[in-house]
Amino acid sequence: MAYEQLNQFLGAEIRGARARLRMSQDELANAVGLAKATISRIECGERAAKAEHLVLIGESLGVPATELVQLARDAHDAAMSADV
Repeated sequence: MAYEQLNQFLGAEIRGARARLRMSQDELANAVGLAKATISRIECGERAAKAEHLVLIGESLGVPATELVQLARDAHDAAMSADV
């Protein structure tokens, strides 16, 4: 699995979880201790989240980091199956 693709799917999962909570990027950034621009780049898949940040993001969103990663992997696998 290409890391770039996984980062894109992981970012989409983070963005979706944040949107379901009606939380802004600013609010998430403040909760995690990152800049809003960094959260934006993570959500767009342009930047990989460090493990410690992924844990903090998950805690802030009420979703375990392991679940975010598994959801991203499942979405990636589904997309690859659809391309075949």
